[in-house]
Amino acid sequence: MTLCIAWIRQEAKTNTKELVFATDSMLTGGGETWKHGVKLFELPRKDCLLCFAGETSKAYPLILNLQTAIQFNQKIMNQHTDLRQVLEYLCSTFTEVINSLVYELGDLEAYNPYTAAKFIFGGWNWQTQLLEFWEIYYGMDEKKFLYNGYDSTTARAYHMIGDHLPEAEELLMEELTNNGKRIQGSFDMEPFMVLSRMARDVEQYRPIDGALQVAKVYQSGSTEFFGVMWQSVKGKHTFLGRELNPYVKPQIRFVDPDSGTILDLELPKNIAKLNMDEYGNESEFIESCFPDGNIKPGLSDKEKEMLLAIFKDNSYKSFLTSLADNEILQHAENNEQQ
Repeated sequence: MTLCIAWIRQEAKTNTKELVFATDSMLTGGGETWKHGVKLFELPRKDCLLCFAGETSKAYPLILNLQTAIQFNQKIMNQHTDLRQVLEYLCSTFTEVINSLVYELGDLEAYNPYTAAKFIFGGWNWQTQLLEFWEIYYGMDEKKFLYNGYDSTTARAYHMIGDHLPEAEELLMEELTNNGKRIQGSFDMEPFMVLSRMARDVEQYRPIDGALQVAKVYQSGSTEFFGVMWQSVKGKHTFLGRELNPYVKPQIRFVDPDSGTILDLELPKNIAKLNMDEYGNESEFIESCFPDGNIKPGLSDKEKEMLLAIFKDNSYKSFLTSLADNEILQHAENNEQQ
């Protein structure tokens, strides 16, 4: 099974809000478990996300049908269409697909394939100007998919689906208490920290496993997927549950599983020992970003990207120079021997 969480995060400095999705990477079904499965999906319409808990053999056909249906429906693809209309379209598509299922293996009382998967769907609704999300589940009496909703006007709006929910709720309260938010206060990354703790304790929480998957929906109507360093900040680069080649990584930011913070493009915090003479015309820009040698708080993403490019370019030039120097030295040694 799994543990999936969606919540409204409020940025402490700016008070802006984000809708965050996080899940583990465990896929189950047919007596098998896979630790590297995609469970968090961006839909063809780019202002919303979808994740699931339950049997992969039931969830994947529904999600694949939904992705295709949205892609070829101009009205639903249009981000001016109310997100709640997308929700209704999602539920009707899921219902149509699941009701075509013919279960031939046994007693529905012992196992119900219709309720074998649940979902969380959410995004930015420009009509209501709210971040909204819903749990989606199959109602046996109604014979269709139903939903329960949450939005960014609700204090501490969040929802969990999957396994070990009572323990997850208890750990979440512990995180909030440790951060001085037991009584009041908005979420930061506390739900993520709960998931991170549980996914790394496979002996106690066996169904929750694999590298974490994280994405956000912003009030601009855009989404961002993040990689996660796993199983610690000193661990491996992972993305959507799978380990990445460190030399061929997508252009994404990574989350520290020990703190929930986003790694700031892996920039140094102090450059006091850096030889600025090596950077020529770029030295003035570098010094403006590192006054007194320490990184300036609040650097924009553009500034961080420029710094990273400058440092990488200089490192590569130094590497080429060292190779050239070694060749000259080797040539001189060969001449002396002759």
